[in-house]
Amino acid sequence: MSVSTVQVAAASLVIPYLIGYVLSPYLVAQDTFHRRELLEVNDIEAPSISPKSSTSKCGAQLKKIFSADLFDGLTVTMHRNGEAEPCSLKSFTLDDFMSGLDKYEECPSEFDKYDVESYITQVMVDVLGKSCAADDLKKPSSPGFLGHCDRGKDRTPPLHDKDELKRLPATGTLPCRFHSREGLRVSSLDQFASMVKDVKKASAGCNGDEQTCPLPELHLYAVPAGRVFMFAPSYIGEIFELPHVPGSDQQTISLKVLSLSPRVFDIFHFFSKDESQSLVDKALREKTESHRIKRSTTGTTGNHLNKQRTSESGFDTHGKVAVTVKKRCFNLLGFDEYVDGYSDGLQILRYNLTTAYTPHLDYLDDPGRKLRHNYDSAGAGGNRFATILLYMSDLGEHDGGETVFVKGNPLD
Repeated sequence: MSVSTVQVAAASLVIPYLIGYVLSPYLVAQDTFHRRELLEVNDIEAPSISPKSSTSKCGAQLKKIFSADLFDGLTVTMHRNGEAEPCSLKSFTLDDFMSGLDKYEECPSEFDKYDVESYITQVMVDVLGKSCAADDLKKPSSPGFLGHCDRGKDRTPPLHDKDELKRLPATGTLPCRFHSREGLRVSSLDQFASMVKDVKKASAGCNGDEQTCPLPELHLYAVPAGRVFMFAPSYIGEIFELPHVPGSDQQTISLKVLSLSPRVFDIFHFFSKDESQSLVDKALREKTESHRIKRSTTGTTGNHLNKQRTSESGFDTHGKVAVTVKKRCFNLLGFDEYVDGYSDGLQILRYNLTTAYTPHLDYLDDPGRKLRHNYDSAGAGGNRFATILLYMSDLGEHDGGETVFVKGNPLD
């Protein structure tokens, strides 16, 4: 599957229902990203604020958050987005983070998440150097880690917050976003410091010796500008606990890896029976022609009957429970905010006896280039990114209703 947008779907049986929800690309003009304008410093008029005094103020702010020994004994293990194997293991010091401030001519009164991403990217570029380069590209736009974060105009989809990104001051390149293994986005310096403290605390709490106790290691996953976070499973049966994503009845959502290629996960505690029943009941009551349950269609315009797809389907776009579930889908997939323009709404599908959706691909295609949207997500376009299936009811072992990944390996 491609990497710029998200599709979420849900399936169920008995009166088998399937809830499908698609994160489509946000439709914005594909213009270039603009270099962040820096305020000019006037050394004549009083009061004067030189770059040094500005960054000194920033350094004082940083030292309130980062203690002198915060990074002592810590290894930062960097991963490219979606890759289980690290591309770099480096030790950092407070001086590394302090020197990163020297590149900036101004210190924001408060670091928002875009300031944080620019700043951490700058520190990583200074320390990592040529490590973690964009080795999947024949001609990266920049060397080393810079080229991984900023892949150039032709390979950077313009997401909704493209104008909020803070370019690196020395190079004018776009920054990475940084996520934990579980998809939590690093959005503040306080949060980053807490993540470091947590891994050091976990290491210090080990009762074994140096050989059995792991050294403190902070795993970061660097997501290029214009891209979205991807989980990086390393083996079948691996578990991802997501304490930052409240699930049904406030239980922690967890993922179990069922397949590495394609990436398939079993999701636990995602939604409740009450939520499921509410969605089904609302779908059955719906009378609006565009949203009621009727024969399913396919294609980007949604009006083509297809003998491959014989189910019935409807939409719940703005119902209270539907929006709650959609927001949970965003959080599950590593988004720190809900953007309604990325979704088509929750799609409710019903499979009765003899109905099915035969093997198909979820991504959208436009071979004739008849549509305005660019679906080439390997470049600057956007396409479906993930599918979440929520089963609304259950059936016996031999009663049908299975979901099959025809190119995946059998579970047994």
